[in-house]
Amino acid sequence: MKNCLHCGFEIEEDDNFCPKCGHWTIKGYTFFSDEKNREIINGAMVKQKVRVANLFSLLFIFFVVSIGICLYRGKDILQPFVYIKRQIMNYNYGYNTTILKTDNQYFNVGVNDKASAKEVIINDFNEQKWQCTNRYEMGKIEEELQKLYDIPVVSFCEMSLKEGKSISDVIKKMYSLFPEIKGYLTNISVTNAEEKNAYVALFQPVYQFVNSTNSLGSYKRVNKTQILLNSYYFLNDDILSRGVKDNWYIDGASWESLIAHEFGHYITFVTLLKSKRINSVLLVDNGNDNFIDELVDLINNQSYSKDLVDKAIQNYNGVYEVNLGIEDFAGLISNYASNKDVRGNFIYDEIIAEAVHDYYVNGDNASKASLEIVSILKSRLW
Repeated sequence: MKNCLHCGFEIEEDDNFCPKCGHWTIKGYTFFSDEKNREIINGAMVKQKVRVANLFSLLFIFFVVSIGICLYRGKDILQPFVYIKRQIMNYNYGYNTTILKTDNQYFNVGVNDKASAKEVIINDFNEQKWQCTNRYEMGKIEEELQKLYDIPVVSFCEMSLKEGKSISDVIKKMYSLFPEIKGYLTNISVTNAEEKNAYVALFQPVYQFVNSTNSLGSYKRVNKTQILLNSYYFLNDDILSRGVKDNWYIDGASWESLIAHEFGHYITFVTLLKSKRINSVLLVDNGNDNFIDELVDLINNQSYSKDLVDKAIQNYNGVYEVNLGIEDFAGLISNYASNKDVRGNFIYDEIIAEAVHDYYVNGDNASKASLEIVSILKSRLW
């Protein structure tokens, strides 16, 4: 046995290099000093360089392909994480929910005109829609409704394609029955209610979306006018299969037809706007913000709705030579229409909405009370 001259480690007789420090042994030095033997080590070095070069080439190709996939698929590549997030939400709620948020608000955003106001509403949805499932087929349904009826955002997201088509049919029929309502609605979206059965669908005439009232001196305000669809009902087949409560809504009611009821609220709102010669509530600045407060007051105190229902009762009594009061008149429509609030007052907005619901389902065979209300609504849409 010999020792390495550099580190003193024991080496074998035929070692060309020290196994510990890597230096040449005397034998190795003698061997590679010969010109003929240098080609051996040079060849090994060339092969090693080739291997390293190939490795870097493969890494570069992998990097380029990965970037290409990300650019092509965009945020789709994050779908597994969205799926996990959705499952956690469903577990926490106890039923299928939507990933969409319909109550976002933005502040200190410069908006110049109605076009840019709509753009902000659309961008809010575009930032979320990549998380939705069934996007291609459902996207075609949503896009068609948006274009046909000038609605900036229609978003059904996780809803089944079958249910999306059914709701699309309801919307199309409502616009065919009341074509003058086109252009006032900004959103139709599935959402998560604070309580699972707080509502089936909900109409929000004025939702403050961009900038607060306090900032009107510096920024214009953007309002959404939207119909929201509760995920508890429209994303859960077991709930949908149960059907609506018997003898409560109009005959022939379904979960989907209740959206027509919410359109009844929307139609009433449009007639209110027209009666005040207001073209839109979408964009508000500090020069025209007072009308919003007036509208909200009229909606909350039901003075406009009461006037409309009283007119319908008067017409009904005149045509049929009877003397019905509000309770009997509302009872002709449905039990829901004759429902009262906690103070024992009739809810005139609901009477009108149920009349529209009745007209949607039964057409000219709807109750005569419903037809009287619908007749007044149509006359006020011109």
